[in-house]
Amino acid sequence: MRISIGDKGMKPACSWIEVKNNVHAFVAGDEPHPYYIEIIKALEVLLEQKEREGYVPNTNEVLQDVEEEQKKYLLCHHSERLAIAFGIITTPAGTE
Repeated sequence: MRISIGDKGMKPACSWIEVKNNVHAFVAGDEPHPYYIEIIKALEVLLEQKEREGYVPNTNEVLQDVEEEQKKYLLCHHSERLAIAFGIITTPAGTE
């Protein structure tokens, strides 16, 4: 799908975060990012904490025709979540 979007001159949705005066852009499932493994580990920890508190992902918002587990993966690896997790792991506690 991203190739098709690119062929039409469009850019996929992305999310940005500024850390230490550098802007980092993320797209969903942004595996090439140098911090990808650390970001995914942070997202897993956050998801476990949320699920212990009763969080259940709303997979009805995923429009792709894929299995339920894949829908959860897509939700958890959305560009906004990647950017937030990157911010959490790269900024000191209490940073505004």
